[in-house]
Amino acid sequence: MEPLVLNPALEVIITPESDSVLLKNHQTGKLKLIGNREWSIIQACAEDRLTELYQLFQADYMHRVIAKGLEMQILCPANQVNQTDSPAVPTTWLGKVGAWVSRVTGGRIRFDMRGDFSMFRVFTLRLHKGNPFESLRLPWVAATYGGLLVALLVLMLVAPNTLRETFFTVSNRVTHQIALFVVLTFFSSYVVGMIHEMGHYIIYKSMGGQSNQIGFALKFLVMPTLYVNTDTVHLWKKRWKRILVSFGGSIMDATVGLIIVVLIRHQGLNFPNAAFFGYMMLISVTIKLIFNLNFFVHGTDGYFILSDLLGRNNIQKTAQAAKNQLWSAVRQGNLAALRSMRGENWVGVGYFAVGFMFKCLSIFLTIYSFIFIGSTLIKF
Repeated sequence: MEPLVLNPALEVIITPESDSVLLKNHQTGKLKLIGNREWSIIQACAEDRLTELYQLFQADYMHRVIAKGLEMQILCPANQVNQTDSPAVPTTWLGKVGAWVSRVTGGRIRFDMRGDFSMFRVFTLRLHKGNPFESLRLPWVAATYGGLLVALLVLMLVAPNTLRETFFTVSNRVTHQIALFVVLTFFSSYVVGMIHEMGHYIIYKSMGGQSNQIGFALKFLVMPTLYVNTDTVHLWKKRWKRILVSFGGSIMDATVGLIIVVLIRHQGLNFPNAAFFGYMMLISVTIKLIFNLNFFVHGTDGYFILSDLLGRNNIQKTAQAAKNQLWSAVRQGNLAALRSMRGENWVGVGYFAVGFMFKCLSIFLTIYSFIFIGSTLIKF
């Protein structure tokens, strides 16, 4: 098959929790609607990782989807990319730099520059085939993780130490170095984010995933982070595999957290700066575990785990609809509408309310962390 790529004139406008994706052509202004499953297959075709999907779907169906992508001009031959009605040549210096980097690297680095306040994607790196992750297999990864966790737990039990005394001793040695304190605080969050995403990627690759894309993004426009492209996971038929990929980041977080605890207990006083960095990472790991494994915020690992456990991919949309129904009935004073709400609707309202509280808590903790750092700067 001739190499195919996504039409560069198209941009994803809406990716709702329904079963469709809306695309827009920048040149013509036309909109194209395609199913989520078909969109995932088309993306896999453009990224040359169809082998993974041939194990899930019949070849005839795959060929029909690819033909549909060509007919709708979502896909186009790679040698015709420059002839498509793609967007104008970038005029900004950033756009020109991005286009030059992509051209020089043969398309391995692609500047995305898209997203929203919560997740803005800057660029994507495509790893070469044959990279070390290609040889990962689930039994080997599971044995490594399991053995390491057991060894760390045994070490913690047989060699206890006073963690609190170590913490205060180390803190007193380093907090007067304000620049170091601030750098270690933010850098630890970035390191933990990278480790978390690599946990997802390792589990994904060990179960036969073919994506080789790792990207760089900004959370809330200020916090750098990595992400991995595992978009085809939701097409995997075995539910336990999808759940395990979602758990991958948290498994890695827990492993790193235990390693840090052991190192600080035994070496913290000898290397105060490194120990304080370890404490910052430990705090970041704990916060990440709490918020990533909650079921009530869309986009978190916990949300996708719950979605797979229940076999529903529109939990957030259902909860939003239930909340709107309740609000409309209350605003209009419609008691009949309130009485007509079923148990499932009230569960949706409760789910939305708990999710809203989690979001408020995350905002509070973010603001508190900035206040804490600011007060430390003033104090010293």
